[in-house]
Amino acid sequence: MNSMTGFGHGTCSRPPHTVDVQISSYNRKQRDTRVKMSRGLDSIEQDVRALVDGAVARGAVFVNVALATDGIGAAEVKVDTELARRVHTAAAGIAAELGLDDQLSIRDLLQVPDLFVVRPPELDEATARAMVHDAVQPALTELAEMRAAEGAAMLSDLAARGGALQEMMQGIRTIGPATVERYRAKLLERVGELISGIEHDDERLHREVVVFADRCDITEELTRLDSHLEQMHTLFAATEPVGRKLDFLIQEMVREINTIGSKSQEVEIARIVVDFKTELDRIREQIQNVE
Repeated sequence: MNSMTGFGHGTCSRPPHTVDVQISSYNRKQRDTRVKMSRGLDSIEQDVRALVDGAVARGAVFVNVALATDGIGAAEVKVDTELARRVHTAAAGIAAELGLDDQLSIRDLLQVPDLFVVRPPELDEATARAMVHDAVQPALTELAEMRAAEGAAMLSDLAARGGALQEMMQGIRTIGPATVERYRAKLLERVGELISGIEHDDERLHREVVVFADRCDITEELTRLDSHLEQMHTLFAATEPVGRKLDFLIQEMVREINTIGSKSQEVEIARIVVDFKTELDRIREQIQNVE
């Protein structure tokens, strides 16, 4: 079982370039992958999406791919010598026309806009693709490890809650059979009070008890709850994403326990039903973050 919440980080450095990848994920019913790429890496975005979507089945995933360049000693410097020549010629002409000494120096030329063009070292697409791949993979590994660790903690909690539900069902089974007998005794008592000294129809009373027993029979609901709980524990042990299936099972269990509550005439069973639904709500809230 995996959580949908996690974070992963990976880098790949091939001087003077470094690719830094950060991946974070949060709970969401469907998979929603969003990728932000540094300028110049746009053509690799689909590769990143394919890697992430292959590793994450459910959740909102945010991927940031940043490219940094250490330009010291690696940048390409281009000098516009034609521009420098024109500036020098123009300066010499002005000096001659005004009778000034031609004092133009390299320091003066450095002040001329666009005389020097500094370009960071280029990164070809094949190298960029390889670097991004090598940075995304460890980020995904770290993300998976974090999601698995949180999932293990969630699994422990869910298993304990599943055990609590089974204990509650056992309580209902213990109380349930006595309900009909108590109803029969109460009915006989009331009839006896009403027709004291008058012979009453035992057959009719028997039919009334049978109708009541049929109306409050919860055997089918308990059987289905047993099946749902067994399936839930099976999903707990699964390796594939099970969040959607668990969510469906919880909905079905809510339906069954509501039916039991509506059929029950026992205060104690009604109390257990409330506790059962409360525990189901806690489980439902927990599995909203299960992948």
